[in-house]
Amino acid sequence: MAAESSRIGRLGVRWQTTIVAVAVVGLTLLLGAVALVLLAQRRLESSIEATVTARADGIVAIVEAGAVTDPLPGRDPELLTQVIGPEGSIIAADRAAQGLPPLVAVAVPPGRRELLRVPQLAEGIEPEIDIEDSGPFAVVAEGITLAGGSATVLVAGSLEDAAATPGALVPLLGLGLPAVLAVVGLVTWMLTGRALHPVDDMRREAARISSLALDRRLPVPEARDELHRLAATLNDMLERLERSATRQRQFIGDASHELKSPLTTLRAIVDIADRSRDEVDVDELLEDVGQEVARMERLVADLLTLARYDEGAAAAAEPVDLAAIAADAACRGAQPGGATVETPELEPVTVLAEPVALARAVRNLVENAVRHAATRVWVATGGDGASGEVWVSDDGSGVPAADAERIFERFVRLDESRTRDTGGTGLGLAVARAIARSFDGDVSLAEPRHGGATFVLRLPAIEDPDRLGL
Repeated sequence: MAAESSRIGRLGVRWQTTIVAVAVVGLTLLLGAVALVLLAQRRLESSIEATVTARADGIVAIVEAGAVTDPLPGRDPELLTQVIGPEGSIIAADRAAQGLPPLVAVAVPPGRRELLRVPQLAEGIEPEIDIEDSGPFAVVAEGITLAGGSATVLVAGSLEDAAATPGALVPLLGLGLPAVLAVVGLVTWMLTGRALHPVDDMRREAARISSLALDRRLPVPEARDELHRLAATLNDMLERLERSATRQRQFIGDASHELKSPLTTLRAIVDIADRSRDEVDVDELLEDVGQEVARMERLVADLLTLARYDEGAAAAAEPVDLAAIAADAACRGAQPGGATVETPELEPVTVLAEPVALARAVRNLVENAVRHAATRVWVATGGDGASGEVWVSDDGSGVPAADAERIFERFVRLDESRTRDTGGTGLGLAVARAIARSFDGDVSLAEPRHGGATFVLRLPAIEDPDRLGL
């Protein structure tokens, strides 16, 4: 059975549908044919038994009216009728039963009726015409009172026609069933092919789609059915893939451009130092080279971080005190001669994250605020029970509302006039959001608290830190 199912499973949908349809219809028709044959046979038997019973009732009425004659009145070529007296003597019979012995050996008390089904009538009976001497037979025996004594009215009818019903119907059904199944199979094959035609169209179109042609879409059937929904879903997937590929190409182009800039600067420094070796200040040269190397290091680290989080790889999370992370980021983000970083409100909140990654996200927010602040930066933490929050605000020029989401895109710098040395890599906010989202949190731009921009990092809070051993 398993091997057979496996063979059927290797067939196409069209073949499977046709086979199943033919099998189901065939089984249904077979059961219906059997029921039809049995019902037709039973109906014919009931009709013969009703005819025999009606004839017996008619003879009883004649006897009770005292009008018994021999032969009995009436002649039904399909029936044999007798009136049997005591000890098996024949009082009267119809013309077909004249000279015959009692049809069956049975005696019924007056007022009672019995319906018998016998394979053969009494031995030696050879009906004259119409009634064949072959069973089975339906016999009705009714007891009556005649001339002060008891008698029995016997009426027999052949059930041969009913018994022959299966033999007559089965050949016809045997010819009709294959014809019907052939029509069902053909119609199912054609309709299935027509129903699967949109799938073939989608397959051909999908074969034309490649990484260089992601703008193509699958044809969507007009009918609002499963294939329509499948095509729409696949087109949505292709659209997401196209957007992802576009972002990837843009990301690679931006990364190449960003990496080319420090490499070009390093090459220029080396060329100048080579042409003017006697005039080169080694300390200044090392400082310039160090700045460019640090810039490349930050850029490469940010690119690797984004690539890791794009693949869905997040570090193992553990309970972390958000206030301690914010305090450390505020301390590290402060720069000599730069904006002052203050931590007026550091409320302890426990969240579930990876300490190093979370520290980097908060530090990126602080460093971004320091670069854009006029004089001061504020770092605060808090929560509402369900989430822990880090607020980083500055007193700079702020962010236009139209750019509230754009600033989280990679390599986006709103102030294009600032130098690369102070402007960062353009990946800090993107890295912070990627880290937060990897721990089911987010980073967004909030309403300004101190005139400039205010960023808030939210992470799910741990409601009961004591249960985790904190």
